[in-house]
Amino acid sequence: MPFHDDREPSLVISPEKNLWHCLGACGEGGDVISWMMKSQGVSFRHAVELLREGDFTALAAQPVKRSTVTKLSTPLNADAEDQALLMQVVNYYHQALKQNPDALEYLNKRGLNHPELINHFKLGVANRTLAYRLPEKNRKAGAEIRGRLQALPGITALR
Repeated sequence: MPFHDDREPSLVISPEKNLWHCLGACGEGGDVISWMMKSQGVSFRHAVELLREGDFTALAAQPVKRSTVTKLSTPLNADAEDQALLMQVVNYYHQALKQNPDALEYLNKRGLNHPELINHFKLGVANRTLAYRLPEKNRKAGAEIRGRLQALPGITALR
């Protein structure tokens, strides 16, 4: 069993149902998201983001209590000037909106669905996924980039 020492085969994986269950000491089980959470030491939302990115190699990794290493690529260039860094954040959330059917439907219901409007004003959805792509704040690189972002006008979500 990847989550504890076990001398007998006790892990049952059902690909048809996308479920797993340990018949051994821990008795735990769940779906692919719970496996990712347990094996990578990440939150539910972070696990979903990893799976959305197609990072299935992480599914076979050894378990981690709580990971502080970024598992998703960062869309930001830490060496960029403040204005360019802010635009990278804007572009990230703008792309997030364009890929989010629920957010687009929300805009549509309010009559804000013209593509030129969305693109001209760089409308976006702050779905809190950018933080999963930045180094953790307890890492030097994470403290630097998060500190810079927090100092920019209008950025408060990464605190």
